Amino acid sequence: MTPDFRISVSYLFSHPPAPPDAIKDIIEKLRQRAVDLGFRQVSDLVCLTTEADILASEFGIQPIRPEAVVHFSGSLFDSDPARFGLCSLPVEIEIGGTTIPYGIKEWTWTAGVRTRDMKTLSELFEFAAGLGLWTSMTFAGMTLSCFRGATGAVEYEQEWLQMPEDF
Repeated sequence: MTPDFRISVSYLFSHPPAPPDAIKDIIEKLRQRAVDLGFRQVSDLVCLTTEADILASEFGIQPIRPEAVVHFSGSLFDSDPARFGLCSLPVEIEIGGTTIPYGIKEWTWTAGVRTRDMKTLSELFEFAAGLGLWTSMTFAGMTLSCFRGATGAVEYEQEWLQMPEDF
């Protein structure tokens, strides 16, 4: 068996509440940046903004369906296709006639990819932060977050996971 030297990266995108058309414009800019960075097999933008769209998609079979989804997929030189986008989840759901809080108001996206091309992935995430997304990548015991700060400039936070003292 050949060793796999790719790094497993879990990532998160988040954006404050906004109309689906505004999110569509942001994710289309992100999709175009992926093309410019050399991502392979970049798909067209997928915009699911009506209940009928959601029900006809793979998201329609989820126990708690999103209210809207905007995403695309693309591959780095050494990765399987990964999806990048945002979805809006309901802030409350009904179970057995009782309404309970669920989800958050922000648009969010979580996914993962295996790659050695951290440079290109980081450049996409930095661009996303410049568009107003809060981005986070977790890999190799570290979380790296990018976001647009109060001055409008992209800022970075790096957090290392704590190892148990008896490790």
